[in-house]
Amino acid sequence: MEIVESKTPIIIISYRNCEIYCCHLDGYKTNRKALLDRLSKIEAFFSSKPSHVMFRIWYNMDENSLDKQTMRLIIESISRLREHTYKIAFIGLDGFTKWRFHNILEQTPENRGITKAYFTDAELAKEWLV
Repeated sequence: MEIVESKTPIIIISYRNCEIYCCHLDGYKTNRKALLDRLSKIEAFFSSKPSHVMFRIWYNMDENSLDKQTMRLIIESISRLREHTYKIAFIGLDGFTKWRFHNILEQTPENRGITKAYFTDAELAKEWLV
C-alpha cells in the first residue's frame, strides 16, 4: 500500500487572525504503522514548543479503519499534548466510529474537559476553531 503524505506532519493555516494546526491522519486505511509514525511526528512538533503556548488543532481522520487499539493509541498521543491544546476538532469520524472514539476519549481522565467537536467538513471545523 502506497501512502502519499506531505513532508511536514502539520500544516499551519491562518484564518480570521488565528493559526490552525492541521494534523492530517487521513488516508492510512489499515496501515497502523504509518499512521502511528505520522502521529509521533505530530507529537514531536508540539513537544518542541514552549509549554505555555496553546494551539487550535484539527485532526483529519478520513479514510481510516480505526480499531479500538488504534483509537486508544491516538487518544494517548492527544493526552500527551493536553498542555498545548486550546481547542481540538476531529474531522472524518462518523457513526459508530465517532461514538466509540468519543467514549474512549472521555474515559481518559487527562482528556476530560478538552474543548472538542466532531465534523464531517473541514470548513465547518475551521469556523468552529476560531
